[in-house]
Amino acid sequence: MPGVNEELAATSIWGTQQLGFAPPGTNKFDGVFGIWYGKGPGVDRCSDVFKHANMAGTTPWGGVIAVAGDDHVAKSSTAAHQSDHIFKACGLPVFFPSTVQEILDLRPMARLPHAPAYLLGMIDVRGRGVPETEIVLYGESIGTGVAVQV
Repeated sequence: MPGVNEELAATSIWGTQQLGFAPPGTNKFDGVFGIWYGKGPGVDRCSDVFKHANMAGTTPWGGVIAVAGDDHVAKSSTAAHQSDHIFKACGLPVFFPSTVQEILDLRPMARLPHAPAYLLGMIDVRGRGVPETEIVLYGESIGTGVAVQV
């Protein structure tokens, strides 16, 4: 459900965290999940909602991910912005990858039966399977590698 503004959107999806607090037998759904998106100034304005939603907690049947579109050099905004400080101040966990590899490292990997030991498995990158291999230097594993065309 799109919100009219960031504050209203954040307040409306706050309810997705409260599914388990309803009286038994009154829920229409087994689980609800919400995603909130806002640019930097919207993150600033929503800090009160974020703090209260975080303090209220969640249940195993609901949750929210807050995503911020930052403009660090004010290319498309009136002011430069970095939202991770606001999220941290609200007590929200923050994930801000610095490379594509950090995101790929979190992806689930599908093991391949009868594959050679160096082929760890396949991951899905942009809708296609990509092999992930173990990188070995002088007999010692130094990481994993993925061939990704960016």
